[in-house]
Amino acid sequence: MHCVHNGRVSLSGPRPRPIPQKTAPRRVKTLDATVTEQDDTVKFLLIAAAVLVVLRVVLGIVAWLT
Repeated sequence: MHCVHNGRVSLSGPRPRPIPQKTAPRRVKTLDATVTEQDDTVKFLLIAAAVLVVLRVVLGIVAWLT
C-alpha cells in the first residue's frame, strides 16, 4: 500500500510542479530587474567608498610626508 501511495504522490507531484515553474520565471524576471538595479547602485556606492578611502589614504600619506 505504501508503495502505491508513493507512486501516486510521485505522479501527482509533477503536475503541480510545472505550474510554479511557469509562474516562477515571471517572478524571477522582476527579481532580476530589481537585482540588477540594486547591483548598479551597490557598485556605485562601493566605487564611491573606495575612491573616498583612497583619497583619505593619499591625503594621510601626504600629511605624513609634509
